[in-house]
Amino acid sequence: MSTTTGPSSSAAITISMAILFATLASTLTPTGTAAANEIAPPTPLAAGAAAAVTPLGPPWFAGNLVYYNSFDRVDVEPEILAAGLSATEKGPAEAVAGAVRGGRHIHALEIHGSAVSPCRPLTISFWWALPKDLAIEGGFSLFSWTGGGYIGAFCHGKGEWCALRKPAGVLQVYYFPGIQNVNAIYDMDLCAHLDLHAGAWHHTAAVFRQALSVELYTDGKKVCEIPLSGRPLSEKDNLNTLTIGATGGDGLLVDEVALLDRAVDGEMIADYYRGVSQIREYQK
Repeated sequence: MSTTTGPSSSAAITISMAILFATLASTLTPTGTAAANEIAPPTPLAAGAAAAVTPLGPPWFAGNLVYYNSFDRVDVEPEILAAGLSATEKGPAEAVAGAVRGGRHIHALEIHGSAVSPCRPLTISFWWALPKDLAIEGGFSLFSWTGGGYIGAFCHGKGEWCALRKPAGVLQVYYFPGIQNVNAIYDMDLCAHLDLHAGAWHHTAAVFRQALSVELYTDGKKVCEIPLSGRPLSEKDNLNTLTIGATGGDGLLVDEVALLDRAVDGEMIADYYRGVSQIREYQK
């Protein structure tokens, strides 16, 4: 298990966007046709490199990132970690070939601090793949917050819960006093719409708008939205730890994990997905 802590001062983070999607495609080195779970050498950035980095993303990333980890660094530390945040990896923590370059096999990545609370405008974005083919009874967690309640997106396999016959995609908002519980099963047959074999990469984004709604995007498309009924989320809900993955099971392969203090719109997420997908095609 490794823990990273952000700077104690609130110095502004300088993000260089000199390389945009158009030039990224021409500057990245092709990785060949290695299997998605083979270990890939990370980009040789030295430990303690300068905070000025070029995230893999369009211009709207600039100025909004509070956490960013490309998993390309030798020391696997996040390139951007805002003041007051800390990050902890749990599980195998092994280097793998990522969606774009380097990736990480983890059980869970926990990001701690008030800046991760969805009681304010927030967007999370990450690429993920399964380390093993999904069994019909199998499941996995994409992300979750716990505290005064639970917010999370996950896949639940065939079984007695909700009488599921196949693995289903679920977005939940539960157990908050004064907020109506929502169990949104947005896809009753997730395997029919996503490749859930080992090493098949997908992109997930979640957007919180004014603490009154949560939107879930998969591979650039909105798949679910929950408007909160009763009251907005607040600091008193104590949602100060974001978990990507889960502490049990086989974990996830993750890459390009980003947290933005802004509620981006759906077309921006679609644009990001298209851009990275083009880079992935270039690398084949």
